Amino acid sequence: MWLLYSPSISSVHLASVHDLPSQAGGVTGIWLAREDGRDLASQLLEIRRQPSHAFLPVFVDADLPDAVSALGDGVAMDLPEAVARAADWRPIPSRLPVASPSAAIALARYLYLRPFVALTPCRDYKAHQAYRYPLAECFSEGPQPESLVDVLVNRGWLDRGHIIDRLRKCESCQSTHLNYVDICPACSGLNIKKSLFIHCFTCSHVALQEAFLAGESLVCPKCHARLRHIGVDYNRPIEQIACGDCNSAFSEAKVVARCLACDACADPEGLPVMNVASYTLSDAGRLAAIEGIASRWYVGAPAAPNVSPPVAFAESLEWMTSLARRHETSWFSLVCVSIRLSGRSSELTGKEKLAQVLDAFVGLVREQIRDTDLLARMDGGLIWIALPYTDKVGGLALIEKMNAMAIHQGSLEELSIGVDCRIYSCEDIPDGVSIASFLHSLGESSLGVADSGIIW
Repeated sequence: MWLLYSPSISSVHLASVHDLPSQAGGVTGIWLAREDGRDLASQLLEIRRQPSHAFLPVFVDADLPDAVSALGDGVAMDLPEAVARAADWRPIPSRLPVASPSAAIALARYLYLRPFVALTPCRDYKAHQAYRYPLAECFSEGPQPESLVDVLVNRGWLDRGHIIDRLRKCESCQSTHLNYVDICPACSGLNIKKSLFIHCFTCSHVALQEAFLAGESLVCPKCHARLRHIGVDYNRPIEQIACGDCNSAFSEAKVVARCLACDACADPEGLPVMNVASYTLSDAGRLAAIEGIASRWYVGAPAAPNVSPPVAFAESLEWMTSLARRHETSWFSLVCVSIRLSGRSSELTGKEKLAQVLDAFVGLVREQIRDTDLLARMDGGLIWIALPYTDKVGGLALIEKMNAMAIHQGSLEELSIGVDCRIYSCEDIPDGVSIASFLHSLGESSLGVADSGIIW
């Protein structure tokens, strides 16, 4: 195992994962070689479980099995190639917040750093639900890694991709290891088998064919009539299944689903259905990965003593509106910004490119606003900025700066960045209308971003 640094700094060889330093400062990546004599897949799993190195690019000198292929970042046949690839790897993990993330944030952050990697399941008959997500296992803090995937899906951090399989699971323990068993509908016994029955037309007696055999002839055991012609003297009833426990005869057995994990039985038609699918990181997941908070939005007000990221932007604005209406000197301006991109080629456009440009653009905006200003970024390229004690003239000055930054940033990214801005004050907010409703209506009508995924 080799710790990779910039091309000007020599790489460092380590004997095992346990020798990794507590901090990854200056490390640009890791290279695993088969010559170390250890299984590459197991080493990868150990590295991804190390909080200090989990997000670094890891290269190997051989192809990986499908079950762990998403844990690596490609093949590098020798050390110089690995150093070069690590130096060119973007984005850089060190640009993310240094605080220890939760399991959900860590998984979202790993996918954020690898926009072309999908959270893909692999089939494993030993797994509780027949499929498992190896990537989620690296970051899961509990005994059931699949629950971590459910958390990200429920938060809207993952977009579902290709459906790989559809399974029924036990209502009691959620296991998909079910045995579908035919049982007797009368006594629920398992001792059933297909048999031949005969129905005598003379006395209507029905019994197993063995009871009618008399040498090479068929004779009714009840009325002793000789049965020569089927359809004339006798026929075969539709009941062709017999129970060895209660001697019942029936045409169709009852089917029950018996869980092999907890032994619970249920009607197969009533079992819950589980879709097994691959997932990619959504816009909300990207924001959570960047900011390290469990939300679809974030508030950037590091110096405001009474405002912290978990406080909703709408609630903060509600408070500012109440102050403005109570005290005439407590005015504020609200700037609404919608960012759109148009690239010179299709390769430069798309969801990931938009997200990268937005990250850079929002960083520039933060440099222009004050510590007491509030910034909320939503899905779809929508930004709200609340400017306390600032009239519309001050808001227009900020808009001019953003337009200039958009032109400059666009020239760097080889894209045309359009910034649509609207400015509002507390007088523009109707009485009796909630701030959340006001912001939502502005987002739809004024800027035409009804599909931007804003949630209040």
